[in-house]
Amino acid sequence: MPLRGSPNRSLGKLIRLFNSRNIGPDGVNGDTDQRISEIPRYIQATGGSTVDSPTHRYHVFTASGSLVVSALSGQPTVPSSMEYVVVAGGGGAGGNAGGGGGAGGVLHHPGLTAVAQTYTVVVGEGGTSGNDGGDSYFGPTANSPTGPQPAAGGSLSKGGGSSGFRTAGESGGSGGGAGWGGPPQSRPGGAGIQPTQPSDSKGGATPYGNDGGYGTDPGPGDNQSSGGGGGAGGVGQNYGSNKAAGGNGQPFSNFPAPVLAPAVPTGPAWSPIVGPTGLLAGGGGGGMGGSSPNPGNSSRSPGGGGQGGKGNPDGLSDAAKDAIQFTGSGGGGGGSATPSSDYSGVGADGIVMIRYPIT
Repeated sequence: MPLRGSPNRSLGKLIRLFNSRNIGPDGVNGDTDQRISEIPRYIQATGGSTVDSPTHRYHVFTASGSLVVSALSGQPTVPSSMEYVVVAGGGGAGGNAGGGGGAGGVLHHPGLTAVAQTYTVVVGEGGTSGNDGGDSYFGPTANSPTGPQPAAGGSLSKGGGSSGFRTAGESGGSGGGAGWGGPPQSRPGGAGIQPTQPSDSKGGATPYGNDGGYGTDPGPGDNQSSGGGGGAGGVGQNYGSNKAAGGNGQPFSNFPAPVLAPAVPTGPAWSPIVGPTGLLAGGGGGGMGGSSPNPGNSSRSPGGGGQGGKGNPDGLSDAAKDAIQFTGSGGGGGGSATPSSDYSGVGADGIVMIRYPIT
C-alpha cells in the first residue's frame, strides 16, 4: 500500500514542476531554449530617428541627443561595430558680394567597436550671416561641474568658417571664402582646420575639410569677386571660369539618401542633393559684384552649398543662397545689385548618422 505522508506529496509536486518547467515538447530543456531566444541578434540601441535597410539599422540625429546602447550582439556572425559620420554646421556667408561659407568639418569612422553605454550626440547649427557654424560630436560623455561634456577619444567636428564683406575668410572645419578686396588687393580664404585637429578629438575617424577661396577686385571696373567656401571634398574656388564655386562635398556611400530620407525632417529637399552616394558638406559659392558679365554661380556646389549671388542684377532668391538643411554645407555669398543685395546665405545644420549590422 503506497505511503500517503507529506514527504511523498511534496516529491510528487517537485516532479510535476520539473516536467512543466524544464522539459519541452520534444524533450529539450525549455529554460535553455528561452535563454537562447533572449540572446540579442545584433546591437540593441535607442536614440535619434531609426530606419532599417535589409542589412543595417541607422540612427539619424538632426538635433542633439543620446545614443543609448543597452546590449551588444550575441551572434558571432554579426559584429558589434558602428560606422558613423559626424557633420558640423556650415558657415554663414557674407553679404553684398561677400564670400561663401565653409562647410562644417566631417569625421567618418568605418567601424567603432561598440560598448554598452550612453553616447553623447551634439549636432551643430548652421551659421547666419558672418557667423561660423556650430561643432558636432559623437562619443562618450565626461562629467564636469557644468554638466556632461564631450570626452577625449570621441569625434568632434568643427563648424564651418564664415565670411563677410571685404574681409578674409574665417577658419573652420572647412574655411570660409574671402570677401573681395579693394584694388589691386586680394584677401585670403579661411583655412580648413578639421584635418589638423588633435588626434584625441577625432576618435580614430578620418577627417575632411578644405580651405576657402580668395577674394579679389581686379580694378579698374567693378567686376569684384569673393571666394567660394571650402567643402569636405574640395577647396573653395577663386573667381574665373569656375565663378568662385564652393568646394565639393564628400560622398559616403554607406549612407545613401534613398534609405535615410524618411528619418530626415527635410527629406524631400535633402534626398536629391545627398543622393545615392551620400554626398555631404559642400561649400557656399562666392558672391559677385558689379554688372554683367559677372553671372555668379549657376548651381549649388555638390553636397548642398548655397549659390553665390550675381552682379547687378542679382536675380537669385534668398532660398537659393541658403545651404540645404542637414547637410552641413556653407551658405552662398550675397550679390551686388542696385539696390544692394545684402542677403547672404545661411549655413546648414549638421547631422550625425550611425549604422550597425542587423544580419
